[in-house]
Amino acid sequence: MKGQKRINELFWQGAHYIDYIDNENTANYFSSDGNMLAILWGIADKEKGEKIEECLHVYDMDSPIPTQCVHPKYPKNQIIFL
Repeated sequence: MKGQKRINELFWQGAHYIDYIDNENTANYFSSDGNMLAILWGIADKEKGEKIEECLHVYDMDSPIPTQCVHPKYPKNQIIFL
């Protein structure tokens, strides 16, 4: 699948999928929803899925449920005030 390959090329950073890419740099944020959807939709293979699950544990995001959204937390200038 072409889309799956491109997502893996751009967003996979060895332990998880990064949250976003901007023009200046690659932000290394771990988004719980995006990574879980990558597993559920088959974007992540078994090995990547296991690494993502490990990140949930290492970043202490595996409890409580629902999990926190992102690790590390976004700086205030990246959060919309609403």
